[in-house]
Amino acid sequence: MLSSDEVLKQSKAAFGQWEDIWRSNAKKNGELYKKNGRLYKDLLYQCVGRNLLCVAFGNSFFKNIDTIAQYKDNVMIACVDKCLGYLLDAGVKPHYVFIADAGISYEKWMEPWKDQTDGIILLSNVNANPEWPYNWKGPVYFYVNKDNIQSEEIFSEISGCREVIPASSNVGNTVVVFSTQVLGCREMYLVGYDFCWKENEPYYSHGATDSDKRYWMKHAATIDFNGDYANTSQNLLFSARWLSDFLNSVVRGRPIYNCSGQGILATPRADLKKKLKNSKFEKATEQEKQDIMKAFMETIHIPAGPSSQELLQQTLQNNNVAEVIVNHIPKPVLEFLEAV
Repeated sequence: MLSSDEVLKQSKAAFGQWEDIWRSNAKKNGELYKKNGRLYKDLLYQCVGRNLLCVAFGNSFFKNIDTIAQYKDNVMIACVDKCLGYLLDAGVKPHYVFIADAGISYEKWMEPWKDQTDGIILLSNVNANPEWPYNWKGPVYFYVNKDNIQSEEIFSEISGCREVIPASSNVGNTVVVFSTQVLGCREMYLVGYDFCWKENEPYYSHGATDSDKRYWMKHAATIDFNGDYANTSQNLLFSARWLSDFLNSVVRGRPIYNCSGQGILATPRADLKKKLKNSKFEKATEQEKQDIMKAFMETIHIPAGPSSQELLQQTLQNNNVAEVIVNHIPKPVLEFLEAV
């Protein structure tokens, strides 16, 4: 597992490099957040009874794009920013797109497809490039990364957004973290989660313009879970370890399968085509229904007074009441108070 010192060092390094841009982006994105008035609680359990395919930008995404297109209707699909155009060009319209980085290019990765984003939900970090949410045609939701240096306090104050999720080191991990915490899907399948690249393969999927990056990001040699020689970077290795720790400790018990077919992510693996082919919508279980009711339960406060009995009767008649709690002062305490 990652040590607390490793995570702290990573957080401080990122903050030191990006602080000024993050502050500027949080201010601008905060204006849109306040205007829209959307909370990601609105998305709670949106995938109940469904399975979710999470798509990152490792080269296994390129290798599996035809399989994704073939079985696209069998699952919900969430992808990282750089996958958007490749999915749309393949006839696959994702349900959710995630953006996390301040430096992600709008002109390269979104603008050519901006008119196809209607009906797609964008989940954006408040610190991310504002051109994405401001030009997005579908619904936009914002979130703030909660880290171990409490930077969420700074960016929540600047943006006004207090929709917090755990900081997870990269946008692919954010897809997994948010989905496990909010969407309530039955099973999750990961593709493009390689966290390394082979000598004869590109750093990114689809041979995206990274001819230099695959060389200057070569920080370490490794053996992937197929026994193949591969290269990785410090950032990719950190992200793989972070996600493995998260899946093995925080999300224990939920069926999450790495279907990338290659890479170094230490988590249960499965064949993507078999999983997507057999995936189907199922009715919510009784436990899921209970969880949904608990998540959306609201509290009505009835103060003591002349009209409290009438208000209580109206509340019981007009609402699906799950529980009634009466806060009262015990009689011995009242007698004691009268005597002192």
